[in-house]
Amino acid sequence: MKRAAEKQLLNWYQSTGRKPLILKGARQVGKSTLVRNFAKANSLKLMEINFEKTKLVSLHREEFNLKDVLLEIESVFQEKITQTTLLFLDEIQTDPRAIWALRYFYEERPDLAVIGAGSLLDVALEASGIPFPVGRISYFHLGPMTFSEYLIASGKEQYAKCVLDGDLKDYNHERLLEELKKFMFIGGMPKAVLTFIETSSMEEVRKVHQDIFLGYVNDFPKYGKRLNLDRLEHVFQKIPMQLGKKIIFQHLDRESKSIENKKAFEILVKAGVILPAYHTDASGIPLKASIDHTISKAYFLDTGLVNHVHELSWNSFNELFDGELSTKGLLAEQFIAQHLAFPIDGSSPPELLFWLRDKSNQKAEVDFILQREMTIVPIEVKSQKGGHLKSLIYFSKEKNISEAIKFSKEFVGLETLDVGEGKTLKVRNFPLYAVESIMR
Repeated sequence: MKRAAEKQLLNWYQSTGRKPLILKGARQVGKSTLVRNFAKANSLKLMEINFEKTKLVSLHREEFNLKDVLLEIESVFQEKITQTTLLFLDEIQTDPRAIWALRYFYEERPDLAVIGAGSLLDVALEASGIPFPVGRISYFHLGPMTFSEYLIASGKEQYAKCVLDGDLKDYNHERLLEELKKFMFIGGMPKAVLTFIETSSMEEVRKVHQDIFLGYVNDFPKYGKRLNLDRLEHVFQKIPMQLGKKIIFQHLDRESKSIENKKAFEILVKAGVILPAYHTDASGIPLKASIDHTISKAYFLDTGLVNHVHELSWNSFNELFDGELSTKGLLAEQFIAQHLAFPIDGSSPPELLFWLRDKSNQKAEVDFILQREMTIVPIEVKSQKGGHLKSLIYFSKEKNISEAIKFSKEFVGLETLDVGEGKTLKVRNFPLYAVESIMR
């Protein structure tokens, strides 16, 4: 299935001063398939080594020699490495020594295109004590498939083009909402999308969700020997029930200490299965200068997996979509979150920002805060039409912001709100499915 990230890989491949590239992302988001499709589309000779299946002896010699490593790889494949070879080191976290060796590929063989991929890289390196080759590698952070990628995979390229270009038509609105409903149940895990395309069965999709979820749980022993696996699983199960809520670590597992729950949370963030969001005061540019990491909330990796945890069948979800859109709109937030969390160029790890005022006499929260060049953009997400926008008004008045964005099931529109003192706030409404064009 076509991924937009293929274009970014091509930019990397054609760049001058190219460094080895590491693809980071949770299991099952499609890293390996992405590399294979990229190699095929660009007529590259793919040499793929999966470190869960193959061990390179030359990597572990006391006197490391990159030439020996390349000779061993050629021996494995029984063919020569050439200028059109793409060397793919998959599940590279299984052998942290291979990550360490990437610096020598950069220093001694910059002509050779090398991609490493793994799902627990930070966890594995922390456990091994091996330093990351800082400055000698590039990164790409891959998330689940986006709504437009789902549309393309489903054979609805024209809808995808409208969504990506922002060329929204009122006569397509209800049709796109129907596709959005399917996507929000299926989610963006490639296996789930492919299963739906091949079977048209939401029951089969649900089985895929279960398999992926259990696969994550079965991976927990790989996260570190000193971890309490029961606590890790408890926090993992709890986050989908707390979407978009301020995290109080003690409440994640009342039988555990806050510091232990926080550690479990941070490990799940490193593993890529939880998308963190942090409070920013949003008093100026850059937004990250005023982040408070002690005030946070979280989203899950994917809407489909959230539905699995909530035990929502397709029939139940179908009814809720036209009503509360599951758990009073939090699934709508989840949808927006997983699209905002991963930058188009893949350059930075998933991280979201929001704004919170937690005063007893005036509570307010803006779901997401974005920075676009020198502009601060507050974003509210509503599952239904209408809905009050008091938090946006508070934020606008306090931060002197004159424009905001609202995502909902409504079609494109503009609302002007009076924020007092002769000032107004223009709220531009976009349908939920337009989030990708807004990011662009």
